[in-house]
Amino acid sequence: MSKQDTLFSVEGHGVIVTGAASGIGKAIASCMSARGALVTALDVDEAGLKKLAGVSGNERMRIVTGDAADEQTINDLVADHLGEFGRLDAVFANAGVAGVAKPTEQLSLDEFQRVQRINVDSCFLLSRAAIPVFRKTGQGRIILTSSVWGVRGEANAPITCYATSKGAVSNLTRQLAVELAADRINVNAILPAAIETAIADGFYDNEEAVSALLRHVPAGRIVGPEAVCGAAIFLASEASNWVTGQLLAVDGGYLAI
Repeated sequence: MSKQDTLFSVEGHGVIVTGAASGIGKAIASCMSARGALVTALDVDEAGLKKLAGVSGNERMRIVTGDAADEQTINDLVADHLGEFGRLDAVFANAGVAGVAKPTEQLSLDEFQRVQRINVDSCFLLSRAAIPVFRKTGQGRIILTSSVWGVRGEANAPITCYATSKGAVSNLTRQLAVELAADRINVNAILPAAIETAIADGFYDNEEAVSALLRHVPAGRIVGPEAVCGAAIFLASEASNWVTGQLLAVDGGYLAI
């Protein structure tokens, strides 16, 4: 096969995906496995993981129940993945929650810190655990799930907890990219919008809310989590060899307005 034939290939690549039981994480884990990657999928939702494993239905998928923001869990996850599959090429730090949506002055510190822990700590921990592995092999891919609200505010909803956490993830992406570029470790983030997932907690059942969102989405529609798969494959494959430190919006044009 020529170089061009394998440009977007993840065949045989070792991949870890957190937050993999539903939504974007499930879509990424499924599409990676379907294209021949050796996938370890982590989530706190054991039932959702079992459904994922049933969908994938092959020996290339390992499921692990655990907290993506727990240090020992993540260290063990990486070690066990290597023990099972023998290689690690890409990690997708996707675990996250929306948190409560209410005015900032009404937020408790616990409510705020919970979202930072899950959304930011999980990205830091998986990235940190993968770096020594990637340095040893001489290359690697770190892909974080941020959000369009990680680079701008939202006037129509009080999402201080979520927007703050995703802003941190966006700049963690840039900082890691600068720090690791010389080691051939590429670090990028995916910024979704107008993608229906469970994290939205009923948002897409609210016709008024959806109509307000669509006024800012030039594509004019809501899509499913599978819309992220193309970007995920690109960032995990050789096709993105010279791409690092980028915040890739998968948003139907939301950020272009």
